[in-house]
Amino acid sequence: MRFAEERQTQADQIAFDLSSRSDLENVPRRVLDFLLGPWSLAMAHARLTDTRNQVDPLGFGSVVPDLLWSVKQEVTLQRPAKLIEMIPSLLGKLHTGLDLLGQDPRECDEFFDLLMKLHQPVLKLRRLKSQRDAEESGLMALESGVMPLDTPPEEPPAAPEHPRVEAAAPPWLGRDDLDAAGFEDTLPTDAADLTPIDSLDQLEQEEPSTAPQDDGFETPSAASSAPAPSGDAPAPEADANPLITPAQAEQTLLSLRAGSWVDLYSKHRWLRAQLIWASTKGTLFMFVSHGGQPHSMTKRSCERLIRERLLRPVDSHGVVAQALDAVASQVAATAHENEAAESR
Repeated sequence: MRFAEERQTQADQIAFDLSSRSDLENVPRRVLDFLLGPWSLAMAHARLTDTRNQVDPLGFGSVVPDLLWSVKQEVTLQRPAKLIEMIPSLLGKLHTGLDLLGQDPRECDEFFDLLMKLHQPVLKLRRLKSQRDAEESGLMALESGVMPLDTPPEEPPAAPEHPRVEAAAPPWLGRDDLDAAGFEDTLPTDAADLTPIDSLDQLEQEEPSTAPQDDGFETPSAASSAPAPSGDAPAPEADANPLITPAQAEQTLLSLRAGSWVDLYSKHRWLRAQLIWASTKGTLFMFVSHGGQPHSMTKRSCERLIRERLLRPVDSHGVVAQALDAVASQVAATAHENEAAESR
């Protein structure tokens, strides 16, 4: 999760730098979304895992100008040989970068489908040239600008001004990362998207009756009372314990520090867990319960659980005071024994 946070920070900066390029005019919006999203993450991943201090690890940066050039039909039709030569290596690099992230190949199907449509006129031209008495007819088609080809559906270009880049709230995590970090109950049933984890919260708000819980905790429909935090037990009764206000929940979450203990209700059980990590921006939290079981949640998830009294800090003041008293008593006893030994 620390790596994911650092990778997202670098990806945000890379996306900002890419958005300032001068060759973004007339580039389809979905191509820009790919560059500023998945490809920025792939570039950041390559930089963080590079052990040879390369300027452009794995050559992912060099893909950007090639990709932007390849989707501009007004220039590719003037140099079809160049496009045909670059397509295999371009697609190979793109798939290598996405594989490096551990992304499901289906997640960018729309982007690759669009890319194929944008390259199709040049590929058709190549086939026509090979069928004709090539030199004369091919050159005439190119010079006249008359293309007896089916054109791909129009894709809306990006706005004339540079696209705005907004940093993702929580860092992006792949399917394997989500499993390892304790997000396994939050995964959608189909291929996960390259979107921040908070998007699962939005899905829940839009479809509360069918959407999965984005935190992995199940809120029981009926319960009698809040038990001791161990073993199978019902959740606290909503009527007996009115919900905490959003402001109170936020304040409670802000009071937690690494090492803080909480009681949380997970899979019909109360568990005692310790907060072991929180992202720098305070958008992701990881707790560990008995047996090293991770429970990772977004800020929104934590606050909702606190409001519903399904996550509550453990008051450790009494335990700390007793521990300090015990240490002080031990130090005093040792000092007394030393003084007695010196007097003898």
